[in-house]
Amino acid sequence: NYIKIPKMSNLEEAELQLSELDLLSSMFPNEDEFKLTDQLALAELKDYVGKYTLEVPSSKIQFSLYLDVETPDEDKVPLTLCCAFPLKYPTILPEITIRSPLLSRSQQVQMNADLITYLKKHCTGDVCILNAREWVKDHAVMYINKGPLPSTV
Repeated sequence: NYIKIPKMSNLEEAELQLSELDLLSSMFPNEDEFKLTDQLALAELKDYVGKYTLEVPSSKIQFSLYLDVETPDEDKVPLTLCCAFPLKYPTILPEITIRSPLLSRSQQVQMNADLITYLKKHCTGDVCILNAREWVKDHAVMYINKGPLPSTV
């Protein structure tokens, strides 16, 4: 029982990507909250949406969102969401990797896997970076409080 997603044109996808980036940059105006990695990719996207070129952008939009998650004992754990928009986003999911120097590899792997499961279930075909950020904010503490997972080797 698959959800039928209406087919979008490349231009519609590009317009949605650009409007989501505009929203993110207005919500998180400081570079310590939101940072675009590749200005050239953004310029290509703007030219394409503005119809200055018919060439579909060749570079993925890449950016990072930074947030601190508070643990029950009031420690702040810094998290980074490293995001990339595939050219067909939002028809297909974005690439998102959650990183933190304070999480073990297994904690990060588990949190990333669970985020992807959540996005597949709730966000396919829709812009979803804010949803992903909220999910991380709401759920990260569960992964932080779990110690390293026992090895099965």
